[in-house]
Amino acid sequence: MTQRVFYHGTRELVAWSIMRQGFKVGDETSGRNLRAGLYITPRADFAALWGPIVIRLRLVAGTRILWHTPTDAHTIRYLKKEFGAGIIKPKFTELIPANKQLTKSEVAHLWNYLIDRYYLNVRSTRRDPFHKLADRFPFIYKHLKRHGYDGVAAIHGDWHEIFLFNPSNAIPISAHKHTFGGWGGTDKQEKLDLSKPLTDTELREMQEKEHRRIQ
Repeated sequence: MTQRVFYHGTRELVAWSIMRQGFKVGDETSGRNLRAGLYITPRADFAALWGPIVIRLRLVAGTRILWHTPTDAHTIRYLKKEFGAGIIKPKFTELIPANKQLTKSEVAHLWNYLIDRYYLNVRSTRRDPFHKLADRFPFIYKHLKRHGYDGVAAIHGDWHEIFLFNPSNAIPISAHKHTFGGWGGTDKQEKLDLSKPLTDTELREMQEKEHRRIQ
């Protein structure tokens, strides 16, 4: 991994706590398509879609991400022959014995195939099978952890999402407001401008204001 800085979009309600205490599962209440963990991205504009605050962060040295790559057709054919055609369906875990240990290559290509077929290359309005699949992602994560991985990347077109199993692998650097309004239904992105790093006092005041607003 050559990139040194990543980003996380969040709410004013939790930004101060993140900067003081680090990332924790439970800080975010939405956007958990890949289940509970930490969602980061190599692109600040993508992070800005998920909240009014963008946090710059770095990863702990040695953090290993399974990057999204083209699926090896030979490996998928082997898995179908070994376990049956249902291995590439949302209920794939029903075909794999509990004591079976997938190889690094097998679990990596199975992940890439499933995330491509049911998530990245499917319109958001037609992702019904994905939720059945996502419930079984912890099975894949268990095997990836065994092979030394700390997270997975789901990247396609303008979608640049990285999911960390353990939020403690990410260390916050600075928090910023932004002016990005999203893509607005067009192919042309708006310009992203990040503010100078917010101070501890500014972040605390923002969090207290949000607490008062929602009470």
